[in-house]
Amino acid sequence: MEHAVVVVREAYFASKKTPPKNLEYLIMDQICKRLESDPHSDRCFDYTPPTKTELLTRAGNAIKNFVNNGFKMVTAEQLLDRRSVCEECSLWNGEGSFGMGRCGSCGCSGLKLHVAGEKCPLNKWEEI
Repeated sequence: MEHAVVVVREAYFASKKTPPKNLEYLIMDQICKRLESDPHSDRCFDYTPPTKTELLTRAGNAIKNFVNNGFKMVTAEQLLDRRSVCEECSLWNGEGSFGMGRCGSCGCSGLKLHVAGEKCPLNKWEEI
């Protein structure tokens, strides 16, 4: 996989274009489409950004769960751990959502990092 990323990235640079930030995921998505893999596999995840309707539905559910769980927040250390995981992810846009950060795949905003009952839909960090 790493070799494919290097080759594709070099092709972008050779044609004087900037490769997408999430190039690894785009390549994996193309590989998964051709392999007819289990769609629920860790390697074959749908990285298509959610629609506005999906984002609003997710936000509503997150708010409802936050209230039902007693407004539990993560500790400062847990927040730093979550944030470092997101910042290392090629899908993370640290300037999105008014500077709070946003995931380019699932649409999660940086606010989600603060809520104890939330987890990364890409399974990069769990609820606490």
